[in-house]
Amino acid sequence: MYKFLITLLIMFLSVGVSFGASPLQTKVNNIINSDPLSKTAVVVVSVRDIKTGAVVVDKQASVFMRPASTQKVLTSAAIYNKWGRNYDIKTIVYRFKNDLYIKVLGDPLLTFDELKKTLESQNLEGVSNVYVDGESVDGQDYGEGWMWDDVVSPYVPKYSAFNLDRNLAVIKIIPTDMGVQVPANAAVKIENNLKKGTVDNFRVVYKPWENAGSVFLEGTVAKEQEIKIPVLFPREYFLNRLKECFPLSVKIDTQKTHRHAIVQTAHRTVFSDVLREINSNSSNLASESVLKLFAMTQTARQGTTKNGIKLVLDFYKSLGLDISKVSMVDASGVSEYNLVTPDFMTQALFKIQNMRDFISFKQSLAQPGKEGTLKNRLSDVPNIYAKTGTHRGYSNIVGYTDKYVFAIFVQNYKKESKADAKHLEDKIIRAIAK
Repeated sequence: MYKFLITLLIMFLSVGVSFGASPLQTKVNNIINSDPLSKTAVVVVSVRDIKTGAVVVDKQASVFMRPASTQKVLTSAAIYNKWGRNYDIKTIVYRFKNDLYIKVLGDPLLTFDELKKTLESQNLEGVSNVYVDGESVDGQDYGEGWMWDDVVSPYVPKYSAFNLDRNLAVIKIIPTDMGVQVPANAAVKIENNLKKGTVDNFRVVYKPWENAGSVFLEGTVAKEQEIKIPVLFPREYFLNRLKECFPLSVKIDTQKTHRHAIVQTAHRTVFSDVLREINSNSSNLASESVLKLFAMTQTARQGTTKNGIKLVLDFYKSLGLDISKVSMVDASGVSEYNLVTPDFMTQALFKIQNMRDFISFKQSLAQPGKEGTLKNRLSDVPNIYAKTGTHRGYSNIVGYTDKYVFAIFVQNYKKESKADAKHLEDKIIRAIAK
């Protein structure tokens, strides 16, 4: 009899049955266990009571997972805690005698039109030299552990102090009877290997072994269209666009701002706008650029990703969290080297509710039916605020419902199962939100 009971207990545990489990735990377990994707992928869930922080669902929540873009909610919250929503990210114009200086801090939303308008507001008579000062942040323009071939993805552009137009170039593709034309673009050098076809089936490729300074277009094109391609050299792009604002006789280069230069004007981007770009639209460029600037403002030294991450981890340590449960190498979560436990994620989401003006931060997250990464998802679920995270073979979503904070990670699936992973996430969220 004793052996029979032991055997029965082992059988219960092996199928995920736990004694004393909450009704929501049981419901989530059943959803996961009945989904075909759970047979080949890893599905991990943490849910806490939004008021008490008590654990309501723990489905392997202590396992390290790759956060992807859900990491943005961790880094942006730490920055928001110090800056608040009204912090200004400035592009500052100085003058010393006949020299004009433009101090760039990596404003991720700065456009050429805004830069030009800022300069046109000044009396530029007598200016002989224009110097762009990008020394407030370091020169690392691509993250540790980022895939080299992603450099041509519009979602993963290079980032630097010299950000302009989101570091994306608009490229026209025009199929004709004589072949496919791609007009020259000063922002990026194109190797055009396109052919006219009956369907659009082309790709943007980076081949540094052939030409590290070019982007290759390969495949077939049926209709005229425009695509966005990342600028490979943001500093050079910024300087070349700047030349359009001055006569040819004006020399344009990079140089540190003269210590006696006087501020003339500044373009300002409010952090609340950048925060929405990070948390709702999931901009990697904005997340990385802001972290470096944050490090500069808090340490009075050149801004670096490493120093920014230390500040972020110090913030969560001050909240009483065990930072050994998270490993960060970038701000955005793009790197494969980032790790976090879902349990840490929901602890952090619970704790940051005590931040000053938390409601504004929460509203920067994506919401169903609104512009952002949840625009076409969960329209039947009210009052959900979430940060999504999707990369090769993994899909995550973390956030808030009326009653709970949650973290759902679905990882290690094939590319063709991406939609299935999102569907599983949505089923779990609907169960949580009821």
